[in-house]
Amino acid sequence: MNILEQAWGGNSILRWASALGLLVVMPIIIKIVDIVLARKIEAGRDASRSISSDLVAVLRKPAATLIRLGFFWVVVREVLLLPERLRVLAETGIYLGAVLVTSWLAADLAEKAVEMYMSRAVDSAEARANDLLRPLFRRFAAILSFGSILLGGLDHGGYDVRAILAGLGIGGLALAMASKDLLADLLGGLYILVNRPFAIGDKILYKDKWATVLEFGLRTTTLRDFDVNHKFIVPNGQFTANAIVNISDHPGSMIVMNIRLSLTNDVEKVAQALTLIQEILKGHSEVRYIWSKLDHFDDYAFTLRIHYDILVFKDRIRVKSEINLAIAGAFQKNGIKFAALPVHSFGDQATEGAFVG
Repeated sequence: MNILEQAWGGNSILRWASALGLLVVMPIIIKIVDIVLARKIEAGRDASRSISSDLVAVLRKPAATLIRLGFFWVVVREVLLLPERLRVLAETGIYLGAVLVTSWLAADLAEKAVEMYMSRAVDSAEARANDLLRPLFRRFAAILSFGSILLGGLDHGGYDVRAILAGLGIGGLALAMASKDLLADLLGGLYILVNRPFAIGDKILYKDKWATVLEFGLRTTTLRDFDVNHKFIVPNGQFTANAIVNISDHPGSMIVMNIRLSLTNDVEKVAQALTLIQEILKGHSEVRYIWSKLDHFDDYAFTLRIHYDILVFKDRIRVKSEINLAIAGAFQKNGIKFAALPVHSFGDQATEGAFVG
């Protein structure tokens, strides 16, 4: 009797050796395919053919998984003789894995294709206006492709697709009815789409935070904080309940501030302070003067209110500091006194309170 035909564990040694050989060859094939795809990507970039290179880049990651599943399928179906129950279980797992990976691949390809088409179909002026719609179109194409391939694969595998759809529909309806916040966020997304208070890349002031709009979705919007450079996600329902200040149409930064002067200053000093502020703002090349005024006075201070624009947004911190230093220096030079913090006496204790205006 040939030793290769001797049975062990329900299979001949030849079958076990063939299965082992396939599993050894598998990573080599995967490596070769990955190298070929990597070279294709580099060749496309070097030749400025970004379409082909981008699509191949999407294919590169799932290709290894599909190759592995293909080898496992051959081993289970053609090489090894497995018990019926184990074979069916293995085939089902491999088939479902292949369907899922193929669905993800189709979704990624559809999303990339839509993105490339939209980026080439509109000029730069229109592109900014449609930035809010791009993510939605990409996701819609991805979801449609993923769902179509997944349901088609399940139907081909003998699963009851109509029962699955019915279950998903009932579950989704129950989830939507139970979550009023989800509905509010979706309505907020529609509000943003219709009114377009901002676009991707715009700088906005949201809840006293300077932020850049990174990404828009129908339920959430992703912002990047200016101060700490962190990304944070805002449910779209929040935008309908809070004021949004879009500063992107303004190339610089708007400054509105109060300056409190001591009541020991006479009226001439107050008028001189307004004149000095106007001269400083008009004389600064990086500032546009808007107005300055004696806004009000109370028991503790004359309150001056000034409004000016810093022309370049990225220079706002430096320029504002320069303006403040110039005003403080001019006031000191001319004997104009700032208001001191009021002191309130309660028995033997004294506490200081700051004014906010």
